[in-house]
Amino acid sequence: MVHGPRFAAATEWLRQAPAGSEQRAERKKALDYVTPAGTFAPTRANGNLQTSSGLLVLDFDHLPDVAAARAVLLSDALLQPGLVLLFTSPGGEGLKALLEADPAASHLDNFRALSGYLAGCYGPELQPDPSGKDVARACFVCHDADAWLSPRFGG
Repeated sequence: MVHGPRFAAATEWLRQAPAGSEQRAERKKALDYVTPAGTFAPTRANGNLQTSSGLLVLDFDHLPDVAAARAVLLSDALLQPGLVLLFTSPGGEGLKALLEADPAASHLDNFRALSGYLAGCYGPELQPDPSGKDVARACFVCHDADAWLSPRFGG
């Protein structure tokens, strides 16, 4: 769905608003979203996780060079086996990475381990947004014709 046309118009509409503007923030709220970590009931809240998906999302905001960051993440030998999906964020200035999580660890522990690894290897340039520590974190869906999907899932 990220590759196809379904979200193309909404993504373009969002990106036409000035970066950092209230208009862009309002447009982003109109996008569809998923909760990569699982399903929640009765509401999307950290304490309401019903079923874990085994995934977590890392959100890399305001990257100076999205293409270079993408290449680094795709070539990282430690991340590669667990990387499921990598796509440009709705605003076009960042990346979203969906990764398989260690099922024996908590969501928070998985997030901390991956964040610590990335900080140690690449410094603040590839430090994920700390909001990803929340299991109920929403991930807005957008169009990215160049999104990468792991070959294990048909990519």
